[in-house]
Amino acid sequence: MENNTNTTTKPIIIAMNDFKQNIVKAINDSQMPMAIVNMLLKDIIMQCDQLEKQELEVTMQQYNKQQTESEDKNEN
Repeated sequence: MENNTNTTTKPIIIAMNDFKQNIVKAINDSQMPMAIVNMLLKDIIMQCDQLEKQELEVTMQQYNKQQTESEDKNEN
């Protein structure tokens, strides 16, 4: 495997579109009834909401810690 240091990051709009297309393909390939797909997607959304809240909490804790450390440096 080559280590390519000249990789370009996809713009978020393209990454989002690719992600949506992958989900649509997975749904179509599953051949499940839409009622089941809907139920599964609702479950996934609930899990995503929980993860988003956890990420926000961790980020806020890190930010507050950085702010406190910055204030401590400025006081000295």
